[in-house]
Amino acid sequence: MKLNIVQIGSHKGYDDLTKIIKEYKPEEISKIILVEPQEEFNCSLKNCYENNPFFIENIVITPNENENKVKFYSCVEDKNKEISSISKTHLHKHNQTNFIEREFECLTINKLLLKHDIYDSYVYLQVYIS
Repeated sequence: MKLNIVQIGSHKGYDDLTKIIKEYKPEEISKIILVEPQEEFNCSLKNCYENNPFFIENIVITPNENENKVKFYSCVEDKNKEISSISKTHLHKHNQTNFIEREFECLTINKLLLKHDIYDSYVYLQVYIS
C-alpha cells in the first residue's frame, strides 16, 4: 500500500516532513497534499518536493461544513510569515502586531481528502497547531 501524506501548514517546506519523506522510496508514496494558504510560498514548496507526487492547496482547513471563506492573518515581515493564523490572538501571543488580513477559501479536512480521492487508505497527517 502506498502512503498518502497531508501536511496542514506547509509554509516553505524544508521541515520535519521533508526529513520523513526522505526515509521512503518514491514508489512508496502515492501523493503529498501540502496545505498552505499563502501562495507566495508555492515556489519554495515546489522546489522542496520536486521529486515527489505533490499537490499544493492554497486554502485554510476549517471545521465548519458551511464555511466557504475565512479571514487569515499573517505577519508583514517575511521572516515571521510562518506565524499566521485564522486568529489574531495567535499572532499577538507571538508578539506580532504588524500583520495583514486576507480572505481565503476553506475546506473541511474530510472534503480535502475526498477531493484528492483519499478515503480508503492510510494517511500520514501532520498538523501544526499553536
